[in-house]
Amino acid sequence: MQIFRRRIKGAPKIIVVGNLKGGTGKSTVAVNTACALGDMGHRTVVVDTDPQKSATLWSSGGQLPVGVAEFPLRDLNAAGEWIEELDVLRTGYARLVIDLPAVVSPVLASAFLVADVILIPSSPSQVDVQATRRTLKFVAQTRRERGANPPHVLIVPSQVRRGWFDDGGVKQQLTSLSEDMTPPVRHDKRFGEAFQARQWIGDVAPGSRAHRDIVAVSRDIEARMAPVRGTAPRIEPSPVTA
Repeated sequence: MQIFRRRIKGAPKIIVVGNLKGGTGKSTVAVNTACALGDMGHRTVVVDTDPQKSATLWSSGGQLPVGVAEFPLRDLNAAGEWIEELDVLRTGYARLVIDLPAVVSPVLASAFLVADVILIPSSPSQVDVQATRRTLKFVAQTRRERGANPPHVLIVPSQVRRGWFDDGGVKQQLTSLSEDMTPPVRHDKRFGEAFQARQWIGDVAPGSRAHRDIVAVSRDIEARMAPVRGTAPRIEPSPVTA
């Protein structure tokens, strides 16, 4: 099977959010970033591939400004079909935000192959950092397979307590992962309140620190996906065996 990844101005963008450890704020980042992108004017959908269905549950009140689509992949033999179905889904949207399960799974490899941006939320704890290093091993494999057309990879410092990031310690710890970082998403109980209300942080606490953090991350993502002036659109094939 051969997958063609398009880098054409105006094409839908795929943003994948994952880490091989639960509790890193993965679904919080995925859902709220998707809503922020929607608030910026991009037609956006969250693709929930996690068996825990956190994003789907978050949307159950019908109050999110973006849709959530359940899109599991449990069998590697069905990866080609999953990617084709995802390609159909993306025709109706400008941004797809894929929320991955916190385990090694067929969907992780498949999503990494088609991602424009890979977000890896990580708290400063050693346990989370080690899980992030394991996740980056799959990123390295993806880069080898995609050759000259790799995804943007961003560490999202998450659940950062007040003062932790600016004092240099957390930043230095996450910088050791040798990947670019977004602005931090700081610990804030209002994210939990947003989940309980089945709303995004921009509706529960507009203008709050938590809201500003999510907007800053979303703007960083958009800036990195912006086309480089003077480069021609290209279509690059990459062989993938199913």
